Amino acid sequence: MLRQADIYPAIAMHFRRLGVQVASQFQYDAKATAHVNWDWPIFYLNLWHTPEKIVSFLIGGEVFRRLPRGGHFDLPQDNQVFAPGAVSFERNMSLLAADDSYMQTGPTDWRPLPLPESPTHIMSVGSCPYFDYQGTGVVNLKVEGNAATLRIWPDVERFPHGRAAIEDTAEERRWLFGGLAEMAGTPEQPLTALHEREHTFRLRLPGWNEVRVERLEGDRRIPVKVQGGSLIVKPGVYRLIR
Repeated sequence: MLRQADIYPAIAMHFRRLGVQVASQFQYDAKATAHVNWDWPIFYLNLWHTPEKIVSFLIGGEVFRRLPRGGHFDLPQDNQVFAPGAVSFERNMSLLAADDSYMQTGPTDWRPLPLPESPTHIMSVGSCPYFDYQGTGVVNLKVEGNAATLRIWPDVERFPHGRAAIEDTAEERRWLFGGLAEMAGTPEQPLTALHEREHTFRLRLPGWNEVRVERLEGDRRIPVKVQGGSLIVKPGVYRLIR
């Protein structure tokens, strides 16, 4: 539940295959309570606290919008490829490789689809073909001509499941939540914690070998040193100019 990263694009493909026009998820975790997951336990989804799942969810949205309704797609037991999306259940991995966009749920050498030459939107948890980054939060890069906006989310630390927020003696609650009460934590025993650590970031996007970088903090633009094509970053927003 914490790291399942293969399901959303597969569901999106299946819905489009059946001709579904609209798909939505009725719940997600607000940031203020996402560390304890006190909302609907099975749908633990938050941009900060479940990075792999949120990227999978966003890939699912792109798959749903880009695939035709009523199309035919092969459904093997693993490695389902439905361009521009793909999922591997064995790897717990999903990705999107379109001309304008590349997204993946975690570091991988799995390449089921051709890589786009010059994507304008790149999102990944950890390193991907277009940049090196060892953090565990989401990295989002958007390119606009000769400038790009880079946003980095904090690292995520995961703990063993906290105490159930729902009493085991409440049979009706146990039935309602399908036995998933153990997926909830408490303020004293959270499921996740965020850390604003520094990491090295190296952009490997073609044509971006030399860049000038600024960190955006409100109205301030703080120059960031770039050495050998690499820079030290912490969670926040950066502007890259070539």
